Amino acid sequence: MITFQLQEDEFLEAMTPIALWPRSRFVAMAVQGLVVLGIGLGLAFSTDVSRALRPAGWMLICLVPISGALTAFLRPLAFRRKFVGRYKEIQNRLIAGFSWNDAGITVKREGKEHFGPWTEFTKYHETEHLIVLISKRSGGSGLLILPKRVLDAAGLTALLGIIKMRVGA
Repeated sequence: MITFQLQEDEFLEAMTPIALWPRSRFVAMAVQGLVVLGIGLGLAFSTDVSRALRPAGWMLICLVPISGALTAFLRPLAFRRKFVGRYKEIQNRLIAGFSWNDAGITVKREGKEHFGPWTEFTKYHETEHLIVLISKRSGGSGLLILPKRVLDAAGLTALLGIIKMRVGA
């Protein structure tokens, strides 16, 4: 059994793909931005619009890039605050041990062992430092975060080989 304590930066790395906006939400926000920009351009440059409304048009034109920039810079900060707080809440549960075989993976946490067959995991995500196994359970989805740093090269190759062969298959 390989034992480890998940570090804060590893936890944040594992949460990043989960926190990203789905593509549909990004597209919806982009369309909204284009609509607001179009209205702003219409108000600012139309000859049919009262001169009193032209400043409102310029304000809408300026609002689109400002709101985009704020979203781009503030979203990662909000993400970090949210998950750093979550990490501190569950930090003691992030000390774990694991071992695996052809049938599945055994995780030992807080004195309890849980065996998860590979079929329990619907997909996996690999980052530079982690392997994240994603499972669908009746109560929602679960993550199993495994840091690569605790495995030697042969162990990492063996674990990735079995995960690629069995998870999501």
